[in-house]
Amino acid sequence: MALIKKSITEDSREEKEAEIVDIEKQIEALGGLHAYQRASLKGGDERSGRGACGKWLVQYLTPMASELREAAGTKADAPLKLLDIGALNGETYAKQSKWIKAEYIDLNPQHPAVTRQDFFLRPTPSKDVDRFHVLCLSLVVNFVDDPERRGIMLSHARTFLHNNGLLFLVLPLPCTKNSRYMTHERLKEICTAIGFQEIEFHFTKRLSYHLWRRVESGWEKQTVEKKMVNPGPARNNFCIVVK
Repeated sequence: MALIKKSITEDSREEKEAEIVDIEKQIEALGGLHAYQRASLKGGDERSGRGACGKWLVQYLTPMASELREAAGTKADAPLKLLDIGALNGETYAKQSKWIKAEYIDLNPQHPAVTRQDFFLRPTPSKDVDRFHVLCLSLVVNFVDDPERRGIMLSHARTFLHNNGLLFLVLPLPCTKNSRYMTHERLKEICTAIGFQEIEFHFTKRLSYHLWRRVESGWEKQTVEKKMVNPGPARNNFCIVVK
């Protein structure tokens, strides 16, 4: 919020105060500061359902759809079930609605198609009918305020996926490129410890995309402690811990 206020031009005190109030209203309308920051990172196109994050994922889901259905034991013509956690809107996968059945949830939804729900409190599925072929955590994990809870969220996500299901993780680029405790290789170690295999990744100017597949055999959960892997004075402290 301080950074936003600093960007206000040097006008009269009254104009500054009015501008601050207007910005605060915009932030509140988007569901609070975290939602505002997510929306800013994703950009206007993401808010209107045409964002790059969804497009990047769909390009891989298209050729993998049959494989995902077969591994899950679902019908060959059934739509892929997708859970989008922290959704800004309910339209990201609207153009693919014939073959992707998306469910959108968020702590503080700002779109009628997004259901209010805390993913941490969502019960672990006991039946395959309640599981998903794909689960999206787009700019969500970085807003969890504790490294251990970030690990819990990723482990919890695994339980919602069908056999060989996919987890789509999006993080701000500094989380993997400028952290004392995280690099791309370290993130791969974490996903392996949780029971995933990274199959695709991509870096943009502001974001890192990671597509993980749930591993079914030869896997045993491991712990990952906080460890300095990229020391430096101008780095952040983003970290994920797995217990």
